[in-house]
Amino acid sequence: MIRTTEEVYYEDRGPKKSIIETEIFSYSVTHEGINLLIHDYVFVDGVKTIHKATEDFYSTLEMDTLDAYLFSDHDFSGMTKSEIDWKKLKEALMFDTQYVLFPDGLTLYRTNPNIWEFTE
Repeated sequence: MIRTTEEVYYEDRGPKKSIIETEIFSYSVTHEGINLLIHDYVFVDGVKTIHKATEDFYSTLEMDTLDAYLFSDHDFSGMTKSEIDWKKLKEALMFDTQYVLFPDGLTLYRTNPNIWEFTE
């Protein structure tokens, strides 16, 4: 779904580095918003391995705001509703990773927001 473009430190202790891949494993929709189960993967000896699982929530208002942006900036012609919904979730994950920052301006795994890219 998204990944770092370079290896980063992924543990609080120790010098382990890897490309990080972050994927939405599952999601559920409620009246209040969308609950996501997000898996972070690292590569250990070349094998993709789950490192961390986190739950995240996007309110209906947040998703509506994202919808307005996406439909003004993207062409969804020829895509099914499922494909559009999946695209919105991927965009929400990337947006959260690149724009919801710690006070020092860094994001997940203490990385710069600009080293994240879509994998698909």
